[in-house]
Amino acid sequence: MMHVDVADRLSSPPLSPFTPCGAPGASPLFTELSRPQKQAALTLRPLLSCAVLAYTLLGYLVGLACVLSVSPLVAVAGIALLIHTTVLSGLLNHELIHRSVFRNHRVNDLLGSVVSLLNGACHVPFALLRRQHIAHHSNKVGYDSFSITEWVKGLPRLPRIILITLEWFYFPILSFISRGRALTYPFRNKKYHHLRFRVAVVILFRMAILILFYIINSWSVLSVFISHIGMISVFRLYDCYHHTFQVIPLGSKIPVLPGNYEQERTFSSLLSREHAWLNLIFLNYGYHNAHHYLFAAPWYHLPTIDRLMFGESNQRHILFRDWITWYHKNRIRRIFDGLGSPRIDGSQVKIDSFYGIIMNLSFMDYDYNDE
Repeated sequence: MMHVDVADRLSSPPLSPFTPCGAPGASPLFTELSRPQKQAALTLRPLLSCAVLAYTLLGYLVGLACVLSVSPLVAVAGIALLIHTTVLSGLLNHELIHRSVFRNHRVNDLLGSVVSLLNGACHVPFALLRRQHIAHHSNKVGYDSFSITEWVKGLPRLPRIILITLEWFYFPILSFISRGRALTYPFRNKKYHHLRFRVAVVILFRMAILILFYIINSWSVLSVFISHIGMISVFRLYDCYHHTFQVIPLGSKIPVLPGNYEQERTFSSLLSREHAWLNLIFLNYGYHNAHHYLFAAPWYHLPTIDRLMFGESNQRHILFRDWITWYHKNRIRRIFDGLGSPRIDGSQVKIDSFYGIIMNLSFMDYDYNDE
């Protein structure tokens, strides 16, 4: 598959920020924004993102210092701070991939490489993650050549029971297995041998840090591990219901899709619509329909875009109570039955049969494959 640089995509007809998502003549899923509204929504305010970036980097360092403390309360506060800042680092990764922080592309890319150190996405060059994620937008598919469902079903009974039990207790073992596969892939496939040195350095550096932490305070290693589990769990919860896109290996033939496919297969998971400020906790990432409508719009404009698109309708919004309830109830079912399917009931989206995805973050995890 041919990949195009983000800057090229911004000016190309298939992925222009002003390209309507609905097909001509189709029933409108949302209200189109006017050109002035779109221009306003694409305006960059770098100081806002710089404030988040400063909090993320400084907060991460403070969190590390806290987990080294002998005080249990300080260590717990450090775990919470590490979870929040590592999640924000991933979301900043996402913003920087879209180059919606600074106008200078080199600065965006450099900062993307920096923040990826916090969340573990640094084992892959930032350019590869950017190319993959922009392909997710342009091709309207999810990328994952490793089917967790088929892999789990193919396991012997005892290992399968152990893994499912861990997942039942909210331990994200399948995400660890998926990341472990990604880390070892360059050593198993000649196509990616050029990444072996990078992956080895990342692994050795992280091991050295953990050994140092163990020497200072052995309990700190457990705190770091818990914070990493927390980061994974937040992303799995938050990203579970955003898409019902077809999931294919990177490099596969792209299916021909109708013009309104993207918005029909995209949903927004919000902490609150009434109190929109709550969604700022995670940089408004839940406004996923607005993000896919204007993919170059920065995080602080997404609530306004969403309101202009949908008004008071909740046909594309999965609100916190349903989101948490069905994430819990279907935490095992989604492993065996896949995405499932949402349904629209009046002005509401119902997700009792929408099981969601386990984890497929194209801006943090690269889809290594044999193609």
